[in-house]
Amino acid sequence: MNNPFSLLFGAKPLELVSRTMQREEVIEAFSAEPTYQNVFMITGIRGSGKTVLMTDICNELKTRDHWIVISVNPEDDILHSIAAELSYTRKYRELFQDAKISISLPGINFEIDGEPPITDTRTAVKRMLQSIKKKGDRVLFAIDEVTSNSYVKKFVAEFQIMTREELPVFLLMTGLYENINSLQNEKSLTFLYRAPKILITPLNIRAMAVRYQNVFRFEDDEISFKMARETKGYAFAFQVLGFLQTAI
Repeated sequence: MNNPFSLLFGAKPLELVSRTMQREEVIEAFSAEPTYQNVFMITGIRGSGKTVLMTDICNELKTRDHWIVISVNPEDDILHSIAAELSYTRKYRELFQDAKISISLPGINFEIDGEPPITDTRTAVKRMLQSIKKKGDRVLFAIDEVTSNSYVKKFVAEFQIMTREELPVFLLMTGLYENINSLQNEKSLTFLYRAPKILITPLNIRAMAVRYQNVFRFEDDEISFKMARETKGYAFAFQVLGFLQTAI
């Protein structure tokens, strides 16, 4: 049989113990009219399933009209990455042309004859988001495993300005508790204290046992419970043990 479990960090496996409540909480808040919450932070220990939950949320929003999801690397210049991603998004190229947005940035050239090119990344992103707002779309920025580095701090501070200017922006971040705590303790970023935090707790043992039993059909379902207890509730351990059992 094909292995329904996965050893890839962050990938959504075929066999998954769902965190439906947390998933729906974020999607419902982000989709609300009018918007009442545009930031969520997912935290927990390593291997608890933070990235899988974020990936699940992002994949769902990607299927919906009027949403664009941009995943960015916290170790790169985030604003520049966003400018590049938006400028190369096919559905927005005509929109930006109609708005006469001309951009000339390192590695990004989106120039319109007769229009002075924007050479400041912050201004470029702001102009593009203003056009996206007029179209009625929303933009989700997803950052996995944030740390309190200069790129993240600069972007989060800029995100707060975007929010004050009522641009259609949303932010979903994952990170270890100590990294999330360090970030929100920055003097200019204390607004993050008000952002909801989803703590990824250990998976339910019974739910994992049921999943194992559904896949392996053990004659004695106590084997499924024994396997589930061995994981200690770690989402990644659930995948590893299932993967190895399938390979036997």
